[in-house]
Amino acid sequence: KYLPDRVRQKVLREVRMAASSSDSDVLWTAVEVLENEERREQEDLVDNMVGAALAGSLAVLGKRGVVEALNQKAVDALCFRTDLEQKAWACHACGYLGLEERNCPSCDEPCGQGDLREEATLVALRQSAQVHEVEPSSRLDTYGGIGARLRFRC
Repeated sequence: KYLPDRVRQKVLREVRMAASSSDSDVLWTAVEVLENEERREQEDLVDNMVGAALAGSLAVLGKRGVVEALNQKAVDALCFRTDLEQKAWACHACGYLGLEERNCPSCDEPCGQGDLREEATLVALRQSAQVHEVEPSSRLDTYGGIGARLRFRC
């Protein structure tokens, strides 16, 4: 009640602590609050993405669907598990991303092999999409550990 409205709106949670609490105790409590909020935001993002995809709305789940959406520049937000392991092939001439292609089907240049997380992140950032890494115990596990919210249907 003593904070200005613009500051009060940014408060995540009030935590009661003894006036004698050390700086270290205050810092660790703040870190815990921030980590919990980040985890909640990740869960909300994944839940909304999975719900939208299952409803046939503006989201896709799984490696093939996400790669296709990235190639069509339709991705608004890319979301993947922190431990996702998958090879990917990227054309450095035109930016095409694939899961199996060694030669680009778009420009016929050779594709370089890389990691899907890294290559998809680069493609998404070039498209001004958000990129989110989530912990492995999310609902994305059922769908190959990767999904995307879309700007438009593809």
